[in-house]
Amino acid sequence: MTPTWVTILVAVIAGVGGGLLATMMRISYERGAELRTRMVDAADEFSVAVVAARQRMRTLAGLILSEMPPRPVVDAATGWYTQDFLARTDPANADIDQVLATLSRVHLLFGDLSVAGIAGTAIEHHLRLMYSSITVRPDSLRNHDVFARYSRNFEAVQAQAEAFNRAALDALRDTIPRRALRSVSSTARRLSSWRP
Repeated sequence: MTPTWVTILVAVIAGVGGGLLATMMRISYERGAELRTRMVDAADEFSVAVVAARQRMRTLAGLILSEMPPRPVVDAATGWYTQDFLARTDPANADIDQVLATLSRVHLLFGDLSVAGIAGTAIEHHLRLMYSSITVRPDSLRNHDVFARYSRNFEAVQAQAEAFNRAALDALRDTIPRRALRSVSSTARRLSSWRP
């Protein structure tokens, strides 16, 4: 027959161990949920910034191409962009800067070399190329080759944005089961190897 004190000791140890295991699982779940929330917010902010920058570029390109007669891009006296042209292009550059700012959070939370991180970097790169196409002197998008380069990069931004969204969704789906299983399995290993 087992002494009473042994039964009580085993019950206390089991209760403490079970409580400790439950606490560790809860902490792991809460950390995972917080990380997923931050990842969703970062992906959302980045996607919104990309759409805004792409739409601004599209509107700007439409304005430049629809001007009849075309306004000069370069001031003949200074050899630099006209104030009117800069006033129209500077907001587009600011939008790309916003994309870059939100991309830094994507890299932090998803990883630089993750599919989402690589797609995000490609988006920012193609947006910069679109902007440089618009600001090419002296004809801007009125030059056929420059417009073709702009169009290729516009389509690349769209394709990379779709790749980013898929990768972000996949990364978010992967964080749920793996993180929980790793936590439970590592805790179970620790408990199974424990010897009094």
